[in-house]
Amino acid sequence: SASADMAGVACAMYGVWQELEGVASWDDVDFGNLAPLLLLMGFSGVHMARHVADGEISDLSEREAMLYCKTFQKSGITVSEFQQLLHRGRAKWGRLAPGEEVVAAGQGA
Repeated sequence: SASADMAGVACAMYGVWQELEGVASWDDVDFGNLAPLLLLMGFSGVHMARHVADGEISDLSEREAMLYCKTFQKSGITVSEFQQLLHRGRAKWGRLAPGEEVVAAGQGA
């Protein structure tokens, strides 16, 4: 979750601060101790950014947001996955007559 990632970033930042506290110059820094903390901070930050980006329904048009909320969100599909589906599938809006079925290209009715 984003809160766990935020906690990871906070812990890593505290560790970096502890490592750099009282250091007179960069020559005194033990990068062996610092590297894992910086990696944790980087991975947690990227993961947290993904959580934030996945929650941005406002990036969708009104129709897309409605379709996402009514159908795709319930299936566990993220907003970014839905946007990729729209883009890669070259989705187009259309109207169907009552009882008419949606048929995938190449599958004939």
